[in-house]
Amino acid sequence: MQLDNKSYESDEIDLHNLYKSSVERKWVIATIIFIFTLIGLLISLIPTTNYEISTSIRKSQNSAFIKYLGLNEVIATSSFKLTPPKGVLVDADNVFELLISEMSDYEEVVEVLKNEDFVKDLMKDLSPENKRYAIIELAKKFIINNKNNDQEMVIKFNWHDPKEGISIIQKVVKKSLLNVKNKLKNNILQFVIEIESDQKIRINRLGIKMGVLLNVIKAKVKGKLTFLSEQSQIAKELGIESNLFFIDDKEKKLINKIAIYNSDNVAFYLRGFKAIDKEIDLILNRSDEENLLMAEGYNEYFELKRELAETKSKNFTVEFLKKKITTLKKQDPKKWVIYDTLFSEVKSNDKSIPIIITFFVLGIVISVITVLISNIFKR
Repeated sequence: MQLDNKSYESDEIDLHNLYKSSVERKWVIATIIFIFTLIGLLISLIPTTNYEISTSIRKSQNSAFIKYLGLNEVIATSSFKLTPPKGVLVDADNVFELLISEMSDYEEVVEVLKNEDFVKDLMKDLSPENKRYAIIELAKKFIINNKNNDQEMVIKFNWHDPKEGISIIQKVVKKSLLNVKNKLKNNILQFVIEIESDQKIRINRLGIKMGVLLNVIKAKVKGKLTFLSEQSQIAKELGIESNLFFIDDKEKKLINKIAIYNSDNVAFYLRGFKAIDKEIDLILNRSDEENLLMAEGYNEYFELKRELAETKSKNFTVEFLKKKITTLKKQDPKKWVIYDTLFSEVKSNDKSIPIIITFFVLGIVISVITVLISNIFKR
């Protein structure tokens, strides 16, 4: 019991001495606490990414694309298809999909950040390789989240200055929309090039087919004229002026009749040179179109001609699409999506107060340790 009392008294004396020492060294303690608090304050003043800026971007209404209804209709109903075919449609769905794709690759974010004064100062002393690494790390602070089945996306960006962060988001969205517009313009232009290329191929192919068929028809007409001319000469040699043929072999009676043109049993010259020469004269006085109408293969030729006219009519489609490309070049795409950075949410991630409190507590702890060590050396 006596030992325990002595120990208790010893502890009491030590605490009393510690308190007494603390009072005596109050300025030392206050100075240590002040120094550590000041260090915490200075650290808290170092610029850091203290704000999270959130901006919502929604798909626009179809009314924003009314001027492109004709363009989309021509593309959708065309027999020519691109891969993917949606890549040329100027509508709310395709624009929003392309915008998400553009913003997800960080290229626009990097381009915008490169021109920011804060980033320029941050990287001015870095090597080219380290600059590339640093700009990519900053771009990663730009996060895109899809919501509501691709009807809406939320951009989250961590930056030290909320106003500057909102400005960066605006620039990235604007640049991305311009890139979407250029991509659509190039896709439509490629579509037009494919149509024109296909037209040339079809027109050349149809022209060759028509040329071959026309030559065949002309050769048949020429062959017929040669045949008629020879039959006329035979009829003249035989003195057969009018149409003759035997219908009764027993009586050998000659009767004037119109010869059957397709009969293999009757020699053609029996029609008489008068009729044959008249047929030759009629053929020679017909136009090419009339001769085609009378020739075998007429239906096939004019079907090819119809197809050729239809293919050439696609020039209207080409010219229409080219006009729409010009319209697209002049279009300001800012209304292609719905967003307003005035409604951006700014959430502070400021850790300056916790830092100051931490260093203040650390100052107290260090000052207490200093007093204890001082007491130990006094003994």
